[in-house]
Amino acid sequence: MRGNDSFSSREGLLLSAGLIAETIELFDYNRNILEIRRQHYLETLGRFTETPSIVTVVGLRRVGKSDLLRQFAEEARSFQRVVYIDKESLDFAHVKTAKDIVRHVNATSKRGEDRLVVVDEV
Repeated sequence: MRGNDSFSSREGLLLSAGLIAETIELFDYNRNILEIRRQHYLETLGRFTETPSIVTVVGLRRVGKSDLLRQFAEEARSFQRVVYIDKESLDFAHVKTAKDIVRHVNATSKRGEDRLVVVDEV
């Protein structure tokens, strides 16, 4: 993007489910972050919703894991109930143990309802 004053980029690595790819953050001329959708990773995560699975997304700092999880949860909301817990938010300060997660999920959804639980920043 050299020579174009309206954009700059920062590169990093995204490690997800054993996959490695390059990720780039783009900024417009007002320094607003333009969102990059990593469709391959969203589809990979989506395959896990078909079975009761626990999936961990791991990787280096500041590569987009939280953005990926947020995008995944937003997409999943169109076809199932999603409970999104962001441990960096003070709204979830009460969620400290696995039992707290179960209590929170049960309190925010109907009994017997299929749901996708996304916990960010564990």
